Amino acid sequence: MRNKLNKTLLVLSIIFITGNVSAQTAVEQYNRAKQQYENGNYTAAIEGLKRVEQQVGANPKTKSLLVYAYQANNDFVNAKIEFTKYKKLVPYGFSDAHKELLQQEKTINEGLTRIEKEHTQKINNDRLRKADAAISSTYNTAQRRQVEAKQTRDRQVIAQKEAEIAREKARLEAERKAREEELAAYRRMKSSDNESIARDFYNDYPRSEYRSEALTLWQQRFINNAAGLQDEPAIERLNGFSSTFRNTYISSGIRSNASNIYNQKWNNAYNSYYRTYKATKRSINKEVIVQASIMGLFFGGGYYLGRYLDKQIAGEDEVTPYLTISILGGGFIGMLGTKPFQYARKWKRQNYKVKEKVDYYSRKPVLP
Repeated sequence: MRNKLNKTLLVLSIIFITGNVSAQTAVEQYNRAKQQYENGNYTAAIEGLKRVEQQVGANPKTKSLLVYAYQANNDFVNAKIEFTKYKKLVPYGFSDAHKELLQQEKTINEGLTRIEKEHTQKINNDRLRKADAAISSTYNTAQRRQVEAKQTRDRQVIAQKEAEIAREKARLEAERKAREEELAAYRRMKSSDNESIARDFYNDYPRSEYRSEALTLWQQRFINNAAGLQDEPAIERLNGFSSTFRNTYISSGIRSNASNIYNQKWNNAYNSYYRTYKATKRSINKEVIVQASIMGLFFGGGYYLGRYLDKQIAGEDEVTPYLTISILGGGFIGMLGTKPFQYARKWKRQNYKVKEKVDYYSRKPVLP
């Protein structure tokens, strides 16, 4: 906008009357007003330009600056007035500054339209406010107050009903979502052989119509998983069958199935330990017999050798070496003679736990 003003000031060649003190004062006042405008002090600039016009009269230079100052100050009414005066003073012009000034008319008209709308809206609002006050004062009777009180109560009742309806809708929506989640979980449980899925469905949906089915699947999968284990792990797992389903219903068929598998695993464990026990005992007995035979052979041979040597050296003085040999041989054989008993003790140590298992599983199996 300042560039436009500078162009206007440069192109317009109208000059204040010079030659007297009054004209020089008007020029100084104009320059000060221009400086105020450039500094953003639009009100001070407008006041200075008015004083200049009081001294020397209206001219295009002051009018153009007044148009820009009023427009910058958002005073579109006075900007329009000064713009109209300018066009009266300069009806025709061909300079760029003149053309640019004329282009400001659109902006000024838009500002006037906005002000007019705001003014009209303000008038309408004032009228409505006064009308409401008049209506309130006119109809402020006991009957009117009763009607308003009833309307207030009705609005409260309606609001309460709407809140109840909203809560009911929310409840139904929550039930619908819960039902969908339950059906999805049920389908996952049916399509899977996983024991934990059936257990989780039973625990997570205590009010489900499928809960008894989930319990049956859980119990069956518990038993099936136990049946797939080795004998002793299966027995250990089935020992917890009753405690796992302590607070649930166990049908006779489910319990019978669990008992059958339990008895089968129990008998398998007994047979396995019993076979191990017998095989180990036979092996040790055989070893004891072999060692005893060897011991007897050595003892018998030693005894025979000793007797033979005694007869050969009878009557001779040098008998000590032969007797020493016989004694040493007998000691060696005696050491060998202790080995079968060592084997027997070792066998007892090794088979103690096996024997315990045999004794334990020899009892009649009873599912806890």
